[in-house]
Amino acid sequence: MSTARSPVAENGSEVNPFEFLACDSNEQQLWEEVYLRQFPDAQEFGALTLEEQREIVAELQEEVDLLEEETTVFLRHAESLRMPRVPNALLGSPTNRRKSISTLLLSEPLPQAPEDSTLSENLVATSGELGGEAIALSSSSVRRGQAYSRKSVDANEMYVTLEDRVAMLTKERDRLRQQREKDEKEGEHLHELLTATVKEAVGRSKELRLELLQFKREVLNEGSSTASSDDLLRFMAKRYSMQAKYLDKLNVQCAAAERNITQTQQQLRQRHAAGEAFRAIDFEQLRIENQQFNERIERKNLELVELKGTSTRTVQTLNTLMDALNGLTAEQNRLRKDLKNRCEYLARLQREMVSVTSEADAAERKNATIKSQHEAVRVPKIEHYLAQKAEEYELQKAERHWNRKVEIAGGQMRLVQQQIRALARATQPTRRWCKRTGHQMRTPSKSHAKSSPGTGESVTLFADTEGNFEVETQKNVSPVVGGSKALLNMKRKK
Repeated sequence: MSTARSPVAENGSEVNPFEFLACDSNEQQLWEEVYLRQFPDAQEFGALTLEEQREIVAELQEEVDLLEEETTVFLRHAESLRMPRVPNALLGSPTNRRKSISTLLLSEPLPQAPEDSTLSENLVATSGELGGEAIALSSSSVRRGQAYSRKSVDANEMYVTLEDRVAMLTKERDRLRQQREKDEKEGEHLHELLTATVKEAVGRSKELRLELLQFKREVLNEGSSTASSDDLLRFMAKRYSMQAKYLDKLNVQCAAAERNITQTQQQLRQRHAAGEAFRAIDFEQLRIENQQFNERIERKNLELVELKGTSTRTVQTLNTLMDALNGLTAEQNRLRKDLKNRCEYLARLQREMVSVTSEADAAERKNATIKSQHEAVRVPKIEHYLAQKAEEYELQKAERHWNRKVEIAGGQMRLVQQQIRALARATQPTRRWCKRTGHQMRTPSKSHAKSSPGTGESVTLFADTEGNFEVETQKNVSPVVGGSKALLNMKRKK
């Protein structure tokens, strides 16, 4: 931690070492805050939170960097203040010694010492070393024959006071400012030189490109890269004449510049003879005025930048408001159109409501009339209609069942006829069978129905024309082949 030791007066009361900083300078107050800054001890540091500890460590790191920079400044001043013998003015009281150190530091020229000075060369600049050298010189300069008395050195004199530190840092700041101005001037000169060189190179490159294009156009053939000697000589003569004209032009410009220089020098001599010549103080005054004007220009530029920023923000705000106004105008137009459409729709709905109301009244009157007519007419009940429809459905279903039964009986009949024809073919000769078959096909078979006396079932008999074959069928009963006697007769005949 960088702190300055406060000297103690002879009566034991502390003397304020910052009395010379009583002015309202912010810079001096800043240095006072830097050198008198206090950090917490180990117990207080342990009681802090982790974030506060990190902040204190960061501040302490900044303090260490500042002390390293201060040490570098001390090294430069130690190198510049190295002297073979301390002046007699430093052999007085500590107060006079400190004042003389400050005077010497402020009056010393800016140091140009190298940056790589060693630590052994640094121990010469501190006031403690100066005090030690003063004591040694004073002891060596004591006259012979006088009694030697030991002089005690105060511990406060072994440290560099804040006044000396501020003086060193001020001197270092001036040196850095001068070095920066020098570097800026050198940089401007180098920039101007490089700019002029680049412009000359660009102009020369353009001239070379033009000469190359002119050479290709006037000397070289279009089909090949060869050139004739006459064209080349003609081109060189033309180029020489152009260069001569350019040289004459430059000579004229140089002569005009020399005349201007001569005229300016003559005017300067006339002013000097008349007492109107510029002196160093005039140039200094002009420099000060130029600096003031530059400061005013910078302030005006800053104001101009602020005005530009304000105007830019105003334009942006205006554009935003214009966009909002355009949007609101479009919304207003849309709402007006919507209002107009809704008014038209409302009028149309009102007209429709009037017409619908009239139609509803007419429908109610018609409904009342129809209702009265309906009440006057007597019709069967709906239950009777449903019962009739159900009965009709059952009858249709029974009809479908009986039709299916008839179809099944017809199939059985056709099957029996086939069996009869097969039996006839098997029992009779082929010729006779053919005749009979043809006759049967031409003559329909006889059939008659009879009912059984016992059961009351209906029976149907089928027979051919001669009565030789009979087939008896009953409903819902499988067919029975009758006429067994006829069959026996047929076999006997065979």
